[in-house]
Amino acid sequence: MTRDTVQLSGGNSLKQTMVQGFRAMSGKDVPNFTILFLDPTRNKLKGDFMNVVVPYVEIGRSSKCAIRYGEDYPTVSRVHAALQSINGQVVIKHLGTNPTLVNGQPVQDSMVLNNGDEVQLSYEGPRIRINTSAVKTSTMKFTQRMALYTSQALVPYKKALAILGSLLILAVAGFGYANWQQKQTIDLQGMTIEEQQSRIADLDSKQNMNDQKANQLRGQLASNRQYTAQQRSEMEAELRRLEEDNRMIASELQMLAANAEAEKSKMSGAQFLKDHEGDIYFVFATEMTIIPPGGQPQVVTEGLWTGTGFITSEGNFVTARHVIKPWKYNDPSDPNVLDYNAFEMSGGQIVVKFKAYSPSGDKFDFTSNEMKSSDAKDEAFDNNGKAVKISQTSETDWAYMPINDRRGSLVPDRKLASQLNPGDVVHVAGYQYSYYTQDLEKGISPNYSSTQVAQSGLRQGVIQTSNRGFGQGSSGAPAIVEVDGEFKLVGIAVAGVGSEQGLIVPIGNLR
Repeated sequence: MTRDTVQLSGGNSLKQTMVQGFRAMSGKDVPNFTILFLDPTRNKLKGDFMNVVVPYVEIGRSSKCAIRYGEDYPTVSRVHAALQSINGQVVIKHLGTNPTLVNGQPVQDSMVLNNGDEVQLSYEGPRIRINTSAVKTSTMKFTQRMALYTSQALVPYKKALAILGSLLILAVAGFGYANWQQKQTIDLQGMTIEEQQSRIADLDSKQNMNDQKANQLRGQLASNRQYTAQQRSEMEAELRRLEEDNRMIASELQMLAANAEAEKSKMSGAQFLKDHEGDIYFVFATEMTIIPPGGQPQVVTEGLWTGTGFITSEGNFVTARHVIKPWKYNDPSDPNVLDYNAFEMSGGQIVVKFKAYSPSGDKFDFTSNEMKSSDAKDEAFDNNGKAVKISQTSETDWAYMPINDRRGSLVPDRKLASQLNPGDVVHVAGYQYSYYTQDLEKGISPNYSSTQVAQSGLRQGVIQTSNRGFGQGSSGAPAIVEVDGEFKLVGIAVAGVGSEQGLIVPIGNLR
């Protein structure tokens, strides 16, 4: 049976979700709360947290629920309950066949939740704990905000929110990143850090008060004073609540500390872009000439590609090898790659002409034949009767050539890449999605992003990162790490694995 309350909540939620989504994806703070999972869901482990940033989420076993449990909880209804943010309060609404309980008491229709309340879906079902303290959504990266909204929104709204996010991306791209805007961004980021520090101080104070109350309760419970069973039960429940509240405060403090570091990283990134963007070039292929053995050359000028390159302090122009010779890599999205590779293996030649443009106005032409690269990691195999030789690793995804009349400001550090630790911030600036974000006539500017080192040292000859911020078109972009206020060139951004992981070739791999 369909409940009218579900339809009403969902209907009202569309407008609320779109408005709140626009505010948050525009960088503003919105109402939110945090869930601690006391039992596992389909995609959350026991002890995991989830920050809820949409005004309405449903809980149950249905695929449309943002918080979804598996069939191992048969007493949980398909749509069992909903959580709503209303006027700064978190409200739970019962929607299922079996009861929804708050602190062991069934919810008749709906009720306002307090910080630390425990919600259980049926008497035998899974439990969650609610932290009503809001975090600052304005400190999250745009990709984080958009991912949270599109993953938590009801299924019918996901497409609308994705479109909303795309419109915001295009709007941001249209405004660009002028230097004066960067200065304003730095000032605003500094204010955000101050606000975070104030919040940290408030949480520290609350945590200390909770500790004092908890210690007092422990002392009372340990004393010889006689308490009734009811009094002792209430004191023990209050002690558990204080301890749980402090655990959630500790989690928020950890989140705030990470956000503060991220904000500082953004400030560093804006300064890096301001100091070095003139050495970061928009690279695009203008012509590909295919020369068969003894045959007539064929020239291709359409359907070509773009990338990023940069000039180092040593006078080398550096990019990714797959930007220069994409047919050396097996790209499932390009059906011609293996054919071009087989053509070259059979004695044919492929020469690509490129143009490189800098935000400073500098530009130059070059060809794929001028760039030095390595095929040491390429492997030969048979592809439908044709011999091909394809790179099997990102370790050699580099290419460079000396530029005698130019010296850049990016200083290579060939040892630092192998010394990085998990969590270290890597700054990347490239021309991702360049056809949508760049205009050669009006001026160009690389898109800044940051990523975090995922594993210590090198893995399979490359730096592996998480929270990847760079995308297509950023291949060949410089990867920078700040050390004691100085920016060090550690590598070349070359690839992404899935939506999160990034691969960076150490600058020391160049030979």
